[in-house]
Formats: sequence, structure tokens, C-alpha cells
Amino acid sequence: MVKLRAISSDPSCLLFASLREMECLMKARARLLFLSCLFLGTTLIGSEKVDGQDAAGSPIVSDAQGKAILERMLDTLKKAETMSYQCAYQWASDGQVLGKAEIDIWLKKPYLARMEAKPAGGQITGVLVADGKQLWIYWPQERPYYSMEQPEDHARSNKQVYMRETIDPKKFSLSHKAPHLGAGASMLVHQPSRFHGYVDSLQPYFDGVRLAGTESVEGEECDVIETSYAKGQRYHRIWVARQDHLPRLLKETIYTTKTITVEERWSKVNLNAVIPDEKFVWQPPPGWKEWRMPSIETALLPPGTPAVDFTFNSADGGKISLSDYKGKVVWLVFWRIGCPPCRVEFPYLEKLHRQHRGQDLVILGFNSVDDTELTKEFLKQQEITFPNILDSSPAAQKINLETYQRGLFAVPLNYIIDREGKIAYGWYGYEKDDPRPQEHLKKLGIK
Repeated sequence: MVKLRAISSDPSCLLFASLREMECLMKARARLLFLSCLFLGTTLIGSEKVDGQDAAGSPIVSDAQGKAILERMLDTLKKAETMSYQCAYQWASDGQVLGKAEIDIWLKKPYLARMEAKPAGGQITGVLVADGKQLWIYWPQERPYYSMEQPEDHARSNKQVYMRETIDPKKFSLSHKAPHLGAGASMLVHQPSRFHGYVDSLQPYFDGVRLAGTESVEGEECDVIETSYAKGQRYHRIWVARQDHLPRLLKETIYTTKTITVEERWSKVNLNAVIPDEKFVWQPPPGWKEWRMPSIETALLPPGTPAVDFTFNSADGGKISLSDYKGKVVWLVFWRIGCPPCRVEFPYLEKLHRQHRGQDLVILGFNSVDDTELTKEFLKQQEITFPNILDSSPAAQKINLETYQRGLFAVPLNYIIDREGKIAYGWYGYEKDDPRPQEHLKKLGIK
């Protein structure tokens, strides 16, 4: 059985092809972006103050009123048997709109779901159906183009196809599936799978929740609560209706080198209404074929490839060149703050660094997407001492997104580079006790 490693695609554990692709997505609608766990999985953000919230890096401290409202909302989801709503979705980078979508969502326990998505004012582009055992995604018109596939492969398999996977309750994340529907949405602010008991990967990094006031949304009186994650790297502002304790408006702000904002406006919210089981049934029509997404591993540089040299700003205020470590083995890791798997991997890498400090193994971090000051604070809090590149310049982003990932963005991305400066092994994600990295290090004389 193949073991899966954790990869951030938020906008967490999603992928997006490149910054240029992301900016032209809504114009061409030709490429599907997966945002990295910052949401985007979404991962492109700066430090602008939005809607009166605290500045980037200011974690929210809980108050009793905010905590009570959030707990009541989660308890309502937990006790409900069915739920449905329409979601008007929009996301932007530094004020530039990247996508607008309309998503209809139906939920029923246990593990039944349906999502129909379309660009704002357009036709349905993708449908998700979870029947309790299988999760299906199909596209009534044409399948989106994934940046890890070749254009000719897309042309051969873009119509009358579907994807299918077995439902794993621990990984049943409908929010992560939204980008696959091809309507221009990234990950959703509200995780629909909370209705089914799913625990979001950001939950361990929850800072706090507070009451921010009361406001009316489309005539409904709402309590406004604010939450933050990862020491203020991500903020949520939620308008919770007093009538049924469910959201009517949600806004997310993620801080890196740009400011990513995501908004969901809900309407036609129904709780515990009768939804026929037929709503959650789908079978491929005659002639349709199952399509499998190309492996993310196709974006990796193959063993033996010369590792492209670079020189960028370091966390200590100096410069680091890959060639500085010529003659040593280098473990190069591309990462970002909003990536839960990166946070889990870092203590392991720090341990390796301390074991081999001054010897033949160098651990080198590379972050080209996060705000420099936020990143320095994160490294300080986590007591990370191995060298790190912190540089969000276009040249650094190109090395990250185009040279070492060849058009994708998923983190953590790890490469082991041999003493001759060639790729020895590369992989995405982090899996505890994975023997392969150590096996490759041993081949290079590192024990």
C-alpha cells in the first residue's frame, strides 16, 4: 500500500502553477490552480489591515463571548442531520480579483455531499458527489487544465471524464476539492466537512476568538467574531446569524508577501430540511472514462540533474549561495509559514542540523513567499538555527516556482544535493519515519 506524505495545499495542501499563471487564471480560465496551505492552501499575502482586524503577526486573544458563539456554531453543525446553502465566493491578491464563483452545497450525514460550482454568472463547470463510500468529481463541459500535465494530454482527455476516490473520514476535506471544480475558486474559508466531523489541519495553530460586534447581513442580525491562526498569519472574520447560529458572511485574510483575501457570502441556508438520498448518487454515463491526475512528483528534478546555483538574502541579514556549500551534502527544503507539514518537519530538520553542524551535511531552508519579519519571528519562536533564505524577490520566486518545481508550488519540497552539486533525491511532503531520506543520506556517507 502506498503511504501518503503530508503536503500543504491550502490555499493548504493545494498547488498553484506560478504567480504569472495565477494572475491570468480568470482571463484564460485554462489552468487550474491549487493553492498551498496557506490556502491558498492560498499563499500569496502581505501586511495590510482589513476590516479593523489586528495587523499581521498579532494573534487574537480569546474572550468568553466570542468563544461561546464559535462553540455554538460548531455544535449546531455537529448536531445537524442535513444542511444546504449557496455560496458566492471571491478571492483576491493585493486587491486584484483572481476569481469569482457560485457554489451550491448540500450536506447529509454520514459523509454525503454534493457541490455544484460555476463562475459567477456562468454555467456549471464541475460537480462533486460523495455517496458515503466514493467521492466523484465530474465536469459537464470540459475538464480543467492542470499545470503538471502536458497540453496534448489535456486535449486527449478533457471531455466525458471523471475522478473518483474512496472516502477516508480522516481526509474528507471538501474545501480542498473546491479548486478541482474549475469555477475559479480556491479553498473555501468555511470547511464544509466540519459538518461531517472533519478536523481542519489548521486547528492545532488556532490562536483565539473574540466578539467584534453585531451587524446585519441581508436583513439578518449577526454576531461578528474574529479568529486568528499561526500567531496572526491568518485571520477569519465571521458573521454568525443569531437565528440559526450559522455563518452568513466569512472573510479570510492571509499574510505573506502579498495580502490574499477570500470572501464567502451565504444565502438560502437550510438546516435539517429533507434532502433525498438521490441527491448524493452519481454513476458515469455510458462512454465516460475515469481520469487520474498526473502525479505531483512529475514536477521534481530527476536525480543527476545539476542543482542550479542561486544567491539570495538570508535570515541573518546576509547572503547565501548554494555554491557556498560545494563539497558538502545539502538538504534543501522549500517551505512557508502557513504550511502545517512544514511546521511538523522543521523540528526534525533542526535535530539533523544540530547533529551534523560543522560536518558534511547542511540543512538549508528556502522561503520566497512569506513576509520577512513574520518569518524571522517564526524561526525565532521555533528555535530554528539552520540557515534559511528569506527572499521574496521575483528572482527568488522564479528559482522556487519554476526552476526547482518546474511550474508548480507545493510545500514542503525537499531535495538532497550531493557533493558534486547534483540532485540525489527529491520528494514532496513530510512523513514521519520515512526511511528514504536517511537511505539516500547514507549512500552519500551521512550517518
